Amino acid sequence: MSISAEDILRVAKSINFEPTEKEVEEVQLRYTSEEEEDFGATWDLIVEKILYDLKSERNLEEPKSYEKVKEEIINKKQKLIDAVLEEIKKDVTYGDLTAIEELLKFCPTKNLISYLPEETGEKFN
Repeated sequence: MSISAEDILRVAKSINFEPTEKEVEEVQLRYTSEEEEDFGATWDLIVEKILYDLKSERNLEEPKSYEKVKEEIINKKQKLIDAVLEEIKKDVTYGDLTAIEELLKFCPTKNLISYLPEETGEKFN
């Protein structure tokens, strides 16, 4: 018996796994031999087992390099900064500085001073 991609995706969704198109094809390839090995199992349990095997194999692949992880973290932080800047723009437009003031309270004093023009910043040293 063959198994449809739709059935595979339904089972995958139930275990919070998003297989790639290639992995769906791999499930279809492995299904018959797995079914023969465990003739008492239901089709969905066979598919689930294969998906868990694929998930494990995926995790065994070469880990990301330090540089790749660092780049992802920096990109994520930059996206957060960009989103916050957009909110700050909206707040300033509407004259609501409350959230910005609260945010600035967590900034180190030297960073606040360095943001100011030099002559103004000197007053706070």
